[in-house]
Amino acid sequence: MGTLPVNIGHLSKLVSLELRENHLMSLPESLGQLKYLERLDIGCNEFENISPVVGGLQSLEELWIDMNSLISLPEEMSGLKKCSFIEVSDNRLMDLPHSIGLLSSLTDLYLQNNLLTQLPVSFGYLKSLKVCNVSSNRLMFLPESIGGLQSLTEFNLSQNHINYIPSSVGGMKCLSLLNFDENRLEHLPKELVYKQNQHTFTDISCINNTINK
Repeated sequence: MGTLPVNIGHLSKLVSLELRENHLMSLPESLGQLKYLERLDIGCNEFENISPVVGGLQSLEELWIDMNSLISLPEEMSGLKKCSFIEVSDNRLMDLPHSIGLLSSLTDLYLQNNLLTQLPVSFGYLKSLKVCNVSSNRLMFLPESIGGLQSLTEFNLSQNHINYIPSSVGGMKCLSLLNFDENRLEHLPKELVYKQNQHTFTDISCINNTINK
């Protein structure tokens, strides 16, 4: 396909739009007129950036943009107030917009296989987030605000460069699976060890680190 018609926004009643594997590189401005769109799948294309127009999709619940060449995400994504699922794995993301913390309905976020070196402080504001995969990136640390993810149940941080876990992780009340495999950890915070001893977590995995006995 290569390109979308500039008047795609005239499909005013469209609820789902599946556009995987079409060699797309850009989105027309009229896409923002699809006010009833609930699902947008533009994975497996050739995007290097996503137009801010996506932030105008006020009914969007699922966004699939995996397997592209994205370097960043637009700040305007904060407009996706109803979005609960975002899949943006297998790209080249180097950072996340600060506005990501405004995605109040987000429950599932997949960021694996990118080039992220840090998470913004606002990441901890995602109060509805339940499942998050940030494995296979270049993270070196986590912000103290990460403890604000009070609904999080599964957190995969394997295959990064993390050498420090903030004590606030111990306050994540719903967390049942925490994966730190293949990082550079030398010790676990006492708050995390305490929760494990109290059998609060179902599974904590720290395989292939350098944790002191």
